[in-house]
Amino acid sequence: MSKILMILENVDDKNLLISELRKITKKPVLALKNSFDEKTPFYEGTLFLNDHEEISLSIMKILNLLNKLKAEVTILEVEDHVKFKDLSSSKNYKIDEVILKNILNSWQQITV
Repeated sequence: MSKILMILENVDDKNLLISELRKITKKPVLALKNSFDEKTPFYEGTLFLNDHEEISLSIMKILNLLNKLKAEVTILEVEDHVKFKDLSSSKNYKIDEVILKNILNSWQQITV
């Protein structure tokens, strides 16, 4: 399985982003703020499990929000057992939004 991690790099209005992300992720304000400040993932979702549709929808909502707010984010794709703190270099796992959307769309096409 693949796990998607999202790390905020930059955004003009952090408070608005936190407010909107809370609605999608259900994470507490402090957890989101800490992840932003510490450059750790504010979102982690494992793909292709029983809740894939829910995870996929959350990811798409987050990507749309990030685009709307012109936020810069790093997206990583790792094996589901990998912990962010254990990554020696995140650059080996970076993917862009287009690749992530292609992964999600290809899964949708397979299940239809």
